Amino acid sequence: MPIRLPIATRRFFQMAISPSAPQLTACPDISPYTKLPEVVFVAAGRTPVGSMSGSLKALSATELGAQVVKATIQRSGLKPSDIQEVYMGNVLQANLGQSPARQVALGAGCPESTEATTINKVCASGMKAIILAAQNLQSGNRTIMVAGGMESMSNTPFYLPRGNSFGHFSVSDAIIKDGLWDPYNQIHMGSCAEETALKHSIGRDAQDDYAIESYERAAKAWEAGAFKDEIVPVEIKDKRSDKVTIVSEDEEYKNVKFDKLRTLKPVFKKERGTVTAANASTLNDGASAVVLMTAEEARLRGTKKLAKIISYAEAACAPIDFPIAPTLAIPMALEKAGLEFEDMSKIEINEAFPSSPSPI
Repeated sequence: MPIRLPIATRRFFQMAISPSAPQLTACPDISPYTKLPEVVFVAAGRTPVGSMSGSLKALSATELGAQVVKATIQRSGLKPSDIQEVYMGNVLQANLGQSPARQVALGAGCPESTEATTINKVCASGMKAIILAAQNLQSGNRTIMVAGGMESMSNTPFYLPRGNSFGHFSVSDAIIKDGLWDPYNQIHMGSCAEETALKHSIGRDAQDDYAIESYERAAKAWEAGAFKDEIVPVEIKDKRSDKVTIVSEDEEYKNVKFDKLRTLKPVFKKERGTVTAANASTLNDGASAVVLMTAEEARLRGTKKLAKIISYAEAACAPIDFPIAPTLAIPMALEKAGLEFEDMSKIEINEAFPSSPSPI
């Protein structure tokens, strides 16, 4: 039985197979190395990093995000109405309400027509938000965007199970449940870090040394004013007295007790464990944001460029081996850029645990 095609489909089909029909052009090369529109950063900012239940505890993640996005837009010389879309990374979304990124966009003064999307890729959420924004700009779908990340561990709630009408029940910490728990191996992320340290022979002393050096670098950077251009002071208004407190400096590095750091007991592995509360990253609050444009849009507006994106890469491995994922992604990004590791003048990396950057 012959197949009856719709008229429009029949016409296209006949044209495609007709000897006299014009030849269809081949699809363009869309390999990762194809020249795409250049994306540039025109402004950047971050709040200070607050300790868990510390200086920023009075503000939710979306409130922190709104403050930093508003300030970063101002730094760019743009108006909030110029921002076409906002991507914000956020892992611990419990109790934040609908569409956290949308709350940030409106809280920063963007009009209601501004699109917004919340991104969750755990530790890489903020970076993924930037990558997605860059791709959106490269595709020609947008010309100006904001991307960033935000968390408030201080305001992350506990979970109660539904349906318990009688008897005892357990309470779950959303920080652990949604942020720091490997659902595949049913272990804490710190236990994953212990496995990485064991596989790569990264001992306790080496991890303590790395943690001490990291905190010392942070202290020296603050003393040298290295962060002055990126910090967005956070305003915290007391709801009872209307008193306003300004937080303008990272909190955690000042709390380190170097004399006790090497004496702390392991947290995740009692026998021959190496990860402690001091050499692992701390629980914190904070937010950051960047304003991105196509290079052509920046040229047309006469907007000063801070930097441009040369390449980016992502990689995945077994969940338990997550600390070594950067060792897979970094060579890919360098290859795309045509650069070598030795060409880098400055390197910034997520220091979730010392066993993560150490293999690099």
